[in-house]
Amino acid sequence: MNFSSKSLICFFSVVLVGLSSSLAPAQISPGGGVELEPIFQNTVDFDLTPVFNCDIFDPTEDAPDSLEALVCTILLPDLIDDLIEAEEFCDQVFVGYRNDIPFVLREQLVDPVFINVFIGEIDGPGGTLARAGPIAGFDTNGDGIIDVPGILSLVPPPFLQARRFRAWSVPRFATIEIDLDDIPFMVFTDSMVCTAVHEAFHALGHPSTFEISNLNVATTAFGSPNFVGDQFGPNGVGFGITEFRETRLENSLAEFVPLSQADGGGHLSTFEESFFDFGSDLQEVFLPVEFGLTGFMSRTLRGMFADMGYQIRGINAFGVIDIDGDGEDDVPLIVNPEEAGE
Repeated sequence: MNFSSKSLICFFSVVLVGLSSSLAPAQISPGGGVELEPIFQNTVDFDLTPVFNCDIFDPTEDAPDSLEALVCTILLPDLIDDLIEAEEFCDQVFVGYRNDIPFVLREQLVDPVFINVFIGEIDGPGGTLARAGPIAGFDTNGDGIIDVPGILSLVPPPFLQARRFRAWSVPRFATIEIDLDDIPFMVFTDSMVCTAVHEAFHALGHPSTFEISNLNVATTAFGSPNFVGDQFGPNGVGFGITEFRETRLENSLAEFVPLSQADGGGHLSTFEESFFDFGSDLQEVFLPVEFGLTGFMSRTLRGMFADMGYQIRGINAFGVIDIDGDGEDDVPLIVNPEEAGE
């Protein structure tokens, strides 16, 4: 079965939410970038209550040999373990919110992105494995309307290369829906963790919030969006472009990270070789997760989320990511090293 054809539906709406202030100190590095103090702030929370309760299953109506019964009585412990592992991966990577974003936004970011995970019926076996996206978020001025720079963004740098002239938005609430019919396959093939992490990245803002924040824009007159990065950042290109330029010589002058043109920029491009640098059995986890491949998260993708407004360990926050437990920074960063045999 080819998972590259799987579709993922991302959606976004914004509501006004106001919370109290909670700030962490920051330092400016000699290179002009922002180095954040090693203070962990819980940034990603999976709400697994609907999965624990297995709301899809009604023992008074569903037959004991039904798919609902299989998932909710036999496979449920494995499913929950996989979802917990996916959240733990996110907690290793996303360690807070940036301190250099506008204060009016930063003071609202005292809680993690709350991701409600539930089992649903999407399209039967195959097709869409799961779908995710933000359903509410914070904007810059708290009026419920995202602050698009508009005409100000057309003025060439460095005249208006300042924080306040960039559109900013961060998800507050999001959902992940897992297709009931695909759960047995994903559990039995050990692909649930990669799929859940993939969906978490959609829930955390790509592509919907990236587009609202003007990080994904069309790079040609008639083209689909590509990731152009934080052009109002300290170095004029942001973390994502900086990391992408480091991947190989051909990318050293890249002005954007290529996104998939087939789905309007919803995923990374499947034609970019640097997303497959670590071996034929590894694939960038933000691409559709394919059967038989091990998923990893590249530094490029981590830099892209750092541009959006998150503190990412090893990119714009201190520390190393050690998911495999060997005491060293994970290179490559495997999503599920136990199942990958790492």
